[in-house]
Amino acid sequence: MEFELKSYIAEALELARKCADGRVPFKLHGRDYAKEPLGRLIPGFKKLSDCPALVKQLESFCAERNFIAHQALASCIDPDGDFDFGTSRKEVARLAKIEKEAKSLVEAIHAEALKFRAQLDFYDMDRAQAS
Repeated sequence: MEFELKSYIAEALELARKCADGRVPFKLHGRDYAKEPLGRLIPGFKKLSDCPALVKQLESFCAERNFIAHQALASCIDPDGDFDFGTSRKEVARLAKIEKEAKSLVEAIHAEALKFRAQLDFYDMDRAQAS
């Protein structure tokens, strides 16, 4: 998920830099987002996409993913400090659901990138033909 968002942001910024073509300073780079976690990538994606429904899905996913990453194992420990197998079964089901959702979101981000990716590839060729 993070990789797909970082790629989207980097490519969108590269296209914007090419379009600015030195007419205005453009000092934003994909590398500025290279070490950002999911929660910080979503606002960057939001500024570079026109798909509020996908942004909302990403925000919801991020909250669930953060629970899984930071609290799921702790929730499987009972008050006596023993592993609670009943709770762990629920968390396994939750993991399966989030895995399916993650795959769907990655595909949606990729589809959004396809809307401009060809422009990124052909921008230089179009400029060369215009010269």
